[in-house]
Amino acid sequence: MAFSVPSALALALALAAIIVGLAACAPRTEWHKQGASAEALRYDRDTCAAEARNYGFVDRGNEIQGEVYRACMERHGWRRQRGEPAAGK
Repeated sequence: MAFSVPSALALALALAAIIVGLAACAPRTEWHKQGASAEALRYDRDTCAAEARNYGFVDRGNEIQGEVYRACMERHGWRRQRGEPAAGK
């Protein structure tokens, strides 16, 4: 079965739209810290992102960097919650 270029492009665009739509429906997981401001969240996110990027001198991969980031945020008192406000609400 051969696809023409326009039909293959239409199929690719339809699949991309479905994937984006499903991702938009997924529940969000956000960082929450009682009494913290949005500015405090931004500061700690930036600090922890830098720590994760600088983790070791060998590229250890995104999964480990994600773990370093999450551990850093938790050390700063943040907890991940589904569908909750990101900062102190």
